[in-house]
Amino acid sequence: MPSINVPIGKEHFNTGFGSSASLDWVFLPITNRWKAGLGLTGNIIEFPVNLNNPFSIIGAGLGPFVQWQISDRFSSQVNANTGIYQYSMDDTNNIKMFAGAAISAQFHITPVFSLFAETGLTWHSFSDNQAINNLKSGIGIHINLGELLRPEVRLSVEKTEQHMILPVIFAWYENNDFAVLRVTNQEPNAITNIKLSFLLERYMNQAYTFALIERLGPGESLEVPVTALFNESMLDLTETVNSPVRIFAEYRSHNMRKTKSFQMEMQVFHRNAMTWDDDRRAAAFVSGRDPAAVYFARYATSAIGNLNSRNLPANVIQAAALFEALRLYGINYIIDPTSSYIELSGNPLELDNINFPYETLHYRGGDCDDLSILFASMLEALNIESAFITVPGHIYVAFDIGDDNWRKGHNDIIENAGRRWMPVEVTVPARGFTEATRTGALQWRRAGNEAQIYPMRENWLAYPSVSVSAAGNNLPSMPDRSAIARSLEAELDRLR
Repeated sequence: MPSINVPIGKEHFNTGFGSSASLDWVFLPITNRWKAGLGLTGNIIEFPVNLNNPFSIIGAGLGPFVQWQISDRFSSQVNANTGIYQYSMDDTNNIKMFAGAAISAQFHITPVFSLFAETGLTWHSFSDNQAINNLKSGIGIHINLGELLRPEVRLSVEKTEQHMILPVIFAWYENNDFAVLRVTNQEPNAITNIKLSFLLERYMNQAYTFALIERLGPGESLEVPVTALFNESMLDLTETVNSPVRIFAEYRSHNMRKTKSFQMEMQVFHRNAMTWDDDRRAAAFVSGRDPAAVYFARYATSAIGNLNSRNLPANVIQAAALFEALRLYGINYIIDPTSSYIELSGNPLELDNINFPYETLHYRGGDCDDLSILFASMLEALNIESAFITVPGHIYVAFDIGDDNWRKGHNDIIENAGRRWMPVEVTVPARGFTEATRTGALQWRRAGNEAQIYPMRENWLAYPSVSVSAAGNNLPSMPDRSAIARSLEAELDRLR
């Protein structure tokens, strides 16, 4: 800092010029806006003297200071110091003590560079009955060596919430959060253009930007929901894992770009895991592309033959063929005591284990949700629109009849939002297709306003259908076509 120095009380001394430098060490952060430290100062001053050579001073001192961050760009500092100085004039020189205090104001251009103005008063001892008092003022440059040599990112990120990450709905998380982070600005000034990105390696192609924050004031915190664009490799997860994840933070502090990576751990569940806080989620397991379901559906409907000539909608005949083929295949309704829909639908945050269509075929049985997903997948493989029906404690299937007049007004048909659906109670395969449709309709009527129908194509808008690579490894051993045809013919006769 170059300075102007005005001597006080010395008649023969005139205003002089000088320069000073200080090295400040902030070691005591009091609050985000108040800090304290020690400063080491050095200065050179020259006072012109009437009728004599100039009076020159070289000094060095040490003392405490306090900083106050007034706003993003302005701060103030008060310091005191004491030390020794050497003066020289003509052929005389000596070493004496000095003490002083000053106040300064800084304008921060970047975290590294600031401009400041300072004024202060210094007492220089000179003789037993005489002192030199100096009123000093100047404008200088402040360089933050810490920021220059080792820039520090003063932003904290901590996880405050985590919801379940379920692979089967991996696409859903692009627009729906699975965790909440608290982001806190620990800079002494406001930060801007804050960008937060999330990366779960192997299950993401690249880091996903989930938050753009325009401004965060000093000491200010913000709760930020985390979303991500996962990829299909999540469907390879057969076990629940605790995965390391990285959060990338980028922001600007006084136009300086700062970045930092934070590591944390998040639990990712296996691919069969699901919760029932939204019944439509089961639609993600329904796949008209599942190789086992496609194979079964096409084989079963190949047995229809000339039964298509019956005065019945084609969708009804094909659905009946699927049901009868499943009955002959030996499919069974099995209640899992550890994860049944009856129990878990009333506890929406409890984890359920859901089978993909090929798994239910392989096991030849499943819970009501497993059988519903399998039957709906086969219907969709034949391009027959399906739907879930939920009543308290139970889920089953319906399909679009595809005929506006067949059984008009019949109580076995559900008419909803301009669509005509035929319900199928999938948990009673031994009773046959006709009885399954009557049972499904009866349950719908008894549930009244508590019954809900969720068309699959609408479900998929929120929870897209997925299929796993292992689905085509073991195709089912199908029952004889002639047996399917005989069973189907008997059921179609019952439907008249």
